[in-house]
Amino acid sequence: MLSFYRFLAFAFILGGSGYFGYLGRPAEMGLAIVAGSIALAFSYIDKIQRFKGAGFEAEMRQQLETIVAKETEPPRQADRSFLQVRAYGTDPETDKVIKALASDKYAWRYFSGIAEDTQLPRERIQKALDWLVENELATTANGKHGSLWGLSAEGRSLLAAVIAAEKNPGT
Repeated sequence: MLSFYRFLAFAFILGGSGYFGYLGRPAEMGLAIVAGSIALAFSYIDKIQRFKGAGFEAEMRQQLETIVAKETEPPRQADRSFLQVRAYGTDPETDKVIKALASDKYAWRYFSGIAEDTQLPRERIQKALDWLVENELATTANGKHGSLWGLSAEGRSLLAAVIAAEKNPGT
């Protein structure tokens, strides 16, 4: 459907400008080109980060921090005069959600994918996701089809602890 609108905008640029050019109306020809160009630009709105032209300027908000959190190394502290430790106790349901978020296939997961992987009730999944986000172990972002969740760097450390605990039960 989107490609149809793009084709229509492109046809309007060519057809409209050609028609008005044939009639000898340069002002209308220019307006047809501008209108078609704006329509074409907005059809690619999901790929545009910044747009500027004809006195109009727009910049899209991006959640760059959440997108690159997976690949970012933790900051190094110059002052090591104190030791800070965070410990978490998780239940088996939260562990399932953490493992679903750590899928090898996807860095970001929709709720439906997490539900399919965990086979848990929606309320339990939402409770686990809320707890993970509240404790900065997971991040959330808006995707094309709704909310997305992904593990933070600290959440990936917790994942390693969960996997280690499964391998060595009782330790």
